[in-house]
Amino acid sequence: SGAALPTTVASLLCNLLTSAGSIQSSKLTYDLQTYLLLEASSSILSSFAAQSQHDVGVRLSTRLILPYATPDNVRVTATLAETLGRHAPRSDAETRDLLTLCEDLIVRGSVRVADAC
Repeated sequence: SGAALPTTVASLLCNLLTSAGSIQSSKLTYDLQTYLLLEASSSILSSFAAQSQHDVGVRLSTRLILPYATPDNVRVTATLAETLGRHAPRSDAETRDLLTLCEDLIVRGSVRVADAC
């Protein structure tokens, strides 16, 4: 919906082109993949918040950026922690779902995400 689809597709396309060697991230002066990933995450949150479905936006955004959230990738991990920290789950089931999604990252040592959950 809205800007979420184009930004998410752009991020995924960038990842595919980088994997195929068509985009050489080492020649860029900034981290294009992370930039597009975080833009897609923000667009998802915004689009679903505008539809009064913030919980769906948080879950989708989390699922999108979670594979890239590592203790070494501070920008993505900080964005994930900020998103989770601002969200107030409406039920125990939603809380459990978000904790389950982030469990592996927390076990790997992400104190920031653990605090946000």
